[in-house]
Amino acid sequence: MRMVEMEEAVLGALLLDETLMDGVADRVEVSDFSVLNHRHIFGVMMDRHERGQSLDQLGIFAELKKLNLQDVNSVTLSDLMMKCPATTAADHWAEQINESAKLRKMSHEARVLADACTNGKVDSVEDCLKALSKVWETGSDHRVRTLSEAAMDYVRFLERTERGKGSWETGIDLFDEVCNSGIGGGLQQHQLMIVAGRAGAGKTTTALYIIREMMKRNPDLLSCFFSLELTGAALGGKVIRSEVDMQDAQGKDLRGEAFRKAARLGASRLSKGYGKQIRIIDHTGMSPNGILASARRQAKQGVKVFVIDHLHRVAYPNMNDLRHQIGDFCKRLTDFAKDHECLFVVCAQLNRDSEKMMRPPTMADLAESGQIEQHADIILAVHPATQQVSKARVEAIPNLLRFSLLKNRHGAQKSRDFKVSWGHQTFLEMEG
Repeated sequence: MRMVEMEEAVLGALLLDETLMDGVADRVEVSDFSVLNHRHIFGVMMDRHERGQSLDQLGIFAELKKLNLQDVNSVTLSDLMMKCPATTAADHWAEQINESAKLRKMSHEARVLADACTNGKVDSVEDCLKALSKVWETGSDHRVRTLSEAAMDYVRFLERTERGKGSWETGIDLFDEVCNSGIGGGLQQHQLMIVAGRAGAGKTTTALYIIREMMKRNPDLLSCFFSLELTGAALGGKVIRSEVDMQDAQGKDLRGEAFRKAARLGASRLSKGYGKQIRIIDHTGMSPNGILASARRQAKQGVKVFVIDHLHRVAYPNMNDLRHQIGDFCKRLTDFAKDHECLFVVCAQLNRDSEKMMRPPTMADLAESGQIEQHADIILAVHPATQQVSKARVEAIPNLLRFSLLKNRHGAQKSRDFKVSWGHQTFLEMEG
């Protein structure tokens, strides 16, 4: 039985008997499927299963139709069921698909390793060896622990997350008291935080605000900002506006020499304060491997907080499979955060659905969301605070943003309003 036929048989078996999903999901991942359309079909099945929805043909096809896939029509799912010789072998086929995917990954990493060795790319060699090791160990029992050992691991984890030990204050109540409230509070190492918003909603400004306040209160902390959209100078301009008043007594923007004088004053204040704690890498077109290689070099120099702005500007190898590649990149970021005891703050796009439907954003509104919500510890949505002006009309409140915790793995989901001054690039947290 060829691999493609096994994939078809597994998908057909799930359509025939959805009770098989738990066993199959334990053995195979979305990325293990070799055929792109099979990945999409299994991904939809997994999403529905995790939401507690049935794996019926009509429901699955309705979600697939939204993806505008080629060669997937109303007959596709029926054909998969016809190609399943026996549902009882679904677990066996799933294991075979996983093993084949493991060999494909190892073959790919081996080629990359050979190229890195040939060209003397030491950092890439290290990445490849680590990737090969992880692929090889997948499915082994090296993580088996007793309950007693797991309980002690948790105690040690709590000890590490005491204030000042892997947890960094920002002076912002939402992040210091609400985020991770179940494990001491504060933004912590080993975590991935997503800052999501529509284009122009203030994602970059929010990420800068969080990092800026964190650096002010933790003078020994270092951070690195991967700016895949704005230049370093543009980021510098944003921060300078938060340090000095760039307007005259009448509230008009300064111009000419007055503007330059204020900018020099702001730059001087930064250089004497937290400015040297924030490193900037402004490089468009960075790939996931390139970002992780740079982050590894920075981590060796003591950097503990990384910002990526933004997730949808990363140069992924295959733009036709964006959903799964973004999910895979997020998983690699969480692995990196745990290995290097650091925090990732990653900006991401929200789609237009919440705006069109005049409702607050949800995790489903994350563009190309896929597995982003699965790997993230915190998901913060940045969106305009609104007020109901009539039965059918909702308006944004000027200069008021709402920060909504759509996911807070170790705490409650709450929202706070922030008064924002775009001219000064500053936020004022309103009472919770």
